[in-house]
Amino acid sequence: MAGVDGSGKQPTTRRRGRIAVALGIAGIIAAMAKLCCFTVETGEYALVTEFGKPVQVITAPGLGFKRPYQNVRTFDSRLFAYTPAYTEFLTLEKTPVVAASTVLWRISDPKKFFETVFDRVGAESRLGDILFAELGAAIGRSPLVAFVSMEPNAFRAQSILAEVSGKCREIEVRAAADREKSRILSEALKLAQQHRGEGEGKAARIYAESLSKGPEFYEFVRTMQASRNLIPKGTTLMLPADSELFGLLQDSSHYERGGANRKAAAKPRKEGTMR
Repeated sequence: MAGVDGSGKQPTTRRRGRIAVALGIAGIIAAMAKLCCFTVETGEYALVTEFGKPVQVITAPGLGFKRPYQNVRTFDSRLFAYTPAYTEFLTLEKTPVVAASTVLWRISDPKKFFETVFDRVGAESRLGDILFAELGAAIGRSPLVAFVSMEPNAFRAQSILAEVSGKCREIEVRAAADREKSRILSEALKLAQQHRGEGEGKAARIYAESLSKGPEFYEFVRTMQASRNLIPKGTTLMLPADSELFGLLQDSSHYERGGANRKAAAKPRKEGTMR
């Protein structure tokens, strides 16, 4: 009986161990699926970021995949209605008017939206600033009859609002162009500094080689630089007769003769024979 009981407990223990292993593997797979998979609903955009930098944009609904250390941000792709608070402006004849406005907007590029305004609050704050500036400028250029008038020729509210709407779109396009311009200028400046450094190094090498071939010229240049930097304008100098600067001022061929004398002194003297 003891042998029968022992053989019955052994398969049960193995079965429990296999179940525990299977449950552990299933838990790991579920955890990895939760970290690597995400869903994009209808009417949403998904943006995958890696340490805060956008690396993937999903605009179609469905299942998406990412790496475990990446994050996902979703944005609503539907139309938003933003209604700022009532604002008072002055017309051309300084008449105060209260204007109410509504902006309809949606996200067209999730990546640029994330990099510029980050979220809906930032977007509507920026839209409010642009609308306030453009609407105030348009009302300030127009008389009151352009907004309140019984004459069809004088009433121009629709055209003014269309102008404000067009300028708001133009500002957004200009802002995108300015960002692209800044990026291009930054890259160009980096490349220009690199070429400038290479050019300065090459110029210094050529300058050093030239001076090594003409030591008299180098001595002349150094003397002129010293006289320009050390002697203020209107200064009276008392120079000795053997001064290098004095010799240069009196005779332009001073260094040429000096160089010839040094070369002659450097040559070995030949002994003559007496007859």
